[in-house]
Order: sequence, then C-alpha cells, then structure tokens
Amino acid sequence: MRSTRLLLTLTAIGAAALPVAGADAASRLSLRVANKAADKAAADVVDTYTHDSDATIDSYDLSPCERDTRRRADCDVTYVFDDGTECDDTIHVRIAARGRIKVTADSDDAGDHVFDDCTEPDDTGDTGDAGDTSTDEGDLGGGDISVEPLPVDDPSTIY
Repeated sequence: MRSTRLLLTLTAIGAAALPVAGADAASRLSLRVANKAADKAAADVVDTYTHDSDATIDSYDLSPCERDTRRRADCDVTYVFDDGTECDDTIHVRIAARGRIKVTADSDDAGDHVFDDCTEPDDTGDTGDAGDTSTDEGDLGGGDISVEPLPVDDPSTIY
C-alpha cells in the first residue's frame, strides 16, 4: 500500500514537471534547425531567382547562424552570380506561434529578391598588385663563389 502511494506521488510529480520542460524547449530555436531552414531558403533563392538581365545565381555560401534571441537567429549568406557578382544577404529565422519556423530575408521584396549589397567583379584585369611595378629578378644567388659564374674577362677561366 505504501509503495503504491509513493509510486502515484512520483508519477504525479513527473507528469506535472514534464509539460513545463517541454514547453520551455519548444519556445527555443535550436541553431541546427535555424541552419537547416536558412540553407533551404538560400537554395530556394538560387532555384527561383530571375532578373531582367538574365543573370542567374551559380552558388551560395551560407555562414553558420548566430542566435539573436532565444527565438530568433540570423544567418549571413553570399550569392555568387554567373558573371562573378557577389551579393550579401541576411536570412532571419524565428519561431512563430505553435512552434512553426518562419524565414525572411533582407532581400525579400513582395516575393522578389532585390539585392542591395553587391560587389561587381574586377574588370580592370589587375591581379591585385596595383602599385607593384617590379619584375621578378629570379634567383640572384647566395654569394657562394663556387656556384656563381665567373666573369668572361677573367683569365683563370681559360683552359
């Protein structure tokens, strides 16, 4: 009889404690879920993006999401176009009512994607060394006379 009461008491305590723990966990966005939702949204942008100039997105680079609050996370993404243009965007993932995931992005504009932060490819042909006009001198030697060629005027070179 005593063991039955103890069992019922422990069961009642456990049943009262579990919904509280479950409710707390359901209101917190995990970074794994945020990364997965952001990856899906970025892949959707790559598949559906259209532009007047017929530019297409070749690939995207998604950084791991960072928590903004316990219910929101922000994920940085860079889209690379077929002409070399790179556009940065931020994807916002949040938990809405009833634990549903909602995804928005800074580039969203009534169903279209308008990228504001873009860098054009370098059309000048420079290799990145704008002020460097020097040429490669090659191997200038290490000063070891046994390896250095002797001058032509030196009589010791004649056999």
